[in-house]
Parts: sequence; C-alpha cells; structure tokens
Amino acid sequence: MMKMKPESEDIIIFDSQLFGIKKNKRSPKKDDAPEFDICRIKVDSHAQDRICKMFSGLISELLSKEEIDFKPGYNPDEDEIHVIRNFALPESISDAFKNSANVVRYVPENRKQNHVEKDINSIFVGCETESGYVIGFQAIENNQYLQNKFTLFLDRETFTEDNRPALVIPEKLACFYLNGSLYFRNYHTARKVLNLKEVYRKATDEELAAFKEHEHLAFENLVNFDKGVTEWIRRRVVEISETKVFEKYTVSQIEQIAKESKTDCITVCEGRIVIPDNKEGIKLILSFLVEGAYNGPFTNSTYIANSKRSVRIPLP
Repeated sequence: MMKMKPESEDIIIFDSQLFGIKKNKRSPKKDDAPEFDICRIKVDSHAQDRICKMFSGLISELLSKEEIDFKPGYNPDEDEIHVIRNFALPESISDAFKNSANVVRYVPENRKQNHVEKDINSIFVGCETESGYVIGFQAIENNQYLQNKFTLFLDRETFTEDNRPALVIPEKLACFYLNGSLYFRNYHTARKVLNLKEVYRKATDEELAAFKEHEHLAFENLVNFDKGVTEWIRRRVVEISETKVFEKYTVSQIEQIAKESKTDCITVCEGRIVIPDNKEGIKLILSFLVEGAYNGPFTNSTYIANSKRSVRIPLP
C-alpha cells in the first residue's frame, strides 16, 4: 500500500483497498462489546477510486468543523464534531493495511440468485501517512442492501430490470480516524463501527447497588426505582460517581445550592436527599447532581438540559 502524506489537513488522499467489518457469530450478549471479523471486499478499480475519493472529501469537509472533546450526553451543533484523542485503534484494522493480502476475501454467505446475507456491519478505506493512519468508516444499514426487489436501472433512454443483489454507498461517514484521534458527529452511529464502550460507560449492577445504599440518599420506593432503571439513569450514576459530588458536598450543602440556584428539586428527610417515586422527579434530581438542571433567568422555570459542555470564556 502506498504511503502518502496529505499536504494539509484539508486534503486527504487515499490509496486503499475496500475493507469490510463483519459481526461474527461468536459475539456475546447485547450489553458486551461485539466481536468483529475484518474482510477484504473485491471491487473494480473504478469503484475503488470512487469510494476513496468520496470518503476523502467527506473527511475534508468534517475537518472544517470545530473539534469538541467527547463528553457523554453532549450533542454537537452543526458546526462541531466530537473527537476522542489518543484513541486505541484495534490492531485488526491497522493489520489489515499492513498485510492486506492476508485479509480474508469477502464471500457472501447463503447466497441465492437475488439474495445475499446482510452480514457486513461497516466498510472502511484508508492509508498510512508519515504522521499516522487516516481511515474513514461507514456503517452499513439494512436499507442499503438492494435485493429481492423489482429494480429498474436507466440505460441511456430505457429502464431495464436488474434483480441482482446490490449495496448502496451513500455520501456519509459514521466516523473517521486521523493520526491517533477518532472523530464523529453521532456517538450511536460511531459505536456501530467501533467499540466505544469504555468512553460511554454505564453503571454496572454493583455500582447501581452502591449508589442506592449511599448515606446521602433515601428512596421513597426502591422497588419501583429498580423497575424503572434505564440506560440514562445508569449513565447519570456513573457521572455522579466520577464528579465525586457526594464526597465534596454534604447533604445540607447540596440542599442550599439547590435553593440558591432556584431549581427547587431537593427534598431532605432525616439528613438524606429523597429520591421520589416518579420518573420526572428522579430525572430532575439526577440531572441537578450532574449540573444538568437549571433555572431559566427570564422565565424562572426549571429546565433539564438535553446536552451540555463547559465553555471557556477568554480573559479580557
């Protein structure tokens, strides 16, 4: 594979074969990190060049956006992009570029006349530069497969039938890797391609049990709380633990801060913060504890932030 150094971050040049990532049948249960197999997808030179140029252009376009260090729960604006610095690229992906001839060629499973197994999870192309790898990834959705459909293709002035299986490659990326950093607009799309479990952690059952037993808290109905535990609650529990809010502040201090901020969401009983028996109350308290609830200065209403990040205000 040719190694080329981009003239600038706005120009990315690929010289790459097309690789696919298949979710293998050995993958564990849903909550665990899936296992993947790398395969080499054979395409003609025109298609290879077209895909490489498309991905190059998309990366160049995304690089013009403002980089925001990834923080779970923050949704980037249109002119922003998440970045995870010092991202550990799976060795199976870097090995594919180093020894592409040793990568197993993709052969569709259970192929029939006009049907193939929808087993490609994502595709990627890339190259190695003097400063590291540049790789673009696209997640493959089921609707990108054209099969078992009566399809008409335009040939000059005539539409002709073609029922061969096909794969549509739209102009979009799930994420891209550049010189040690991973960039993406949407976490949930990026996680379809790469394992991001460690950067978006949810509380385990043991961590959740420790949270429920914390001396700062009292639950109105622990049974109902357990029944209503969601992924959102597990993420807030992790964030509360990581910010060490219960270590830094007493219950009285937290109550006073809530009053001063006019969010009016903390009720204390016998020295403990009461976790109410309703979803809205639980969400409000957990949001407040991670600085995700606030009082509107103009409406005097209490809001829960859908996403947030700290702002660096330059000194005058």
